[in-house]
Amino acid sequence: MLRDHDRCTSRSVTKSVVAAMTAAAIALGLTAAHVSAQIMSPQRDTELAPCETITSLEKRLQLERWAPRGECDRPTRARITDNFLGYTCLTEGGIDSCRAFVPKPGSRNLDTAKGFRCLDLSMTLTSEGDFLVHRLREWATTPTECEWDPNLGLLATEVDFDANQVCAAGACIPFQQLTGIGKARLKHLVISAFRENGVTSAPNLEPRMASSTVASGLSIRKAAR
Repeated sequence: MLRDHDRCTSRSVTKSVVAAMTAAAIALGLTAAHVSAQIMSPQRDTELAPCETITSLEKRLQLERWAPRGECDRPTRARITDNFLGYTCLTEGGIDSCRAFVPKPGSRNLDTAKGFRCLDLSMTLTSEGDFLVHRLREWATTPTECEWDPNLGLLATEVDFDANQVCAAGACIPFQQLTGIGKARLKHLVISAFRENGVTSAPNLEPRMASSTVASGLSIRKAAR
């Protein structure tokens, strides 16, 4: 039979064991919760550093890039902005996230058609003798350099009529996501480019109509000398 002293000692030991077990359980719970929080909410990479920003000759297109320090030859994040059409695209992890915005006042001076620009039309000839225009590329450069070379690091705008989208630096936004000003300016760029290449018909940039309507009745005329 336990004496009073032994009972007190036993109770004290029991309380200590329970307290220790409770503290351990709480610690394990906090550790598990911490690990779970890390898995559910991965930390954003904070080690990316900005690389050199590339700007087109007419100041219309701007390409910002980020990469781990010392690895700007392999950027992991990029943002292209077209200040004339009014859109920007962020590319990260192979995913493009684009949004349109109303072009700033004075941005009409960034019109590539006002200066010297190079144009490249991708066309096919149908059995009926019509020209199908699939893609248009334009870029600002010096008058002596009009051969497109992707290795030169030049920024260009590409209008994809088959997919109903406009692209720059590999990122694309659908025509219909542009603002009203952006759509009007895009149509102006396309019409002026067509005329410079002797294409006499006007494009229709409506969804699922671009390639078929632009191709309908195209005729090529010789540029005036």
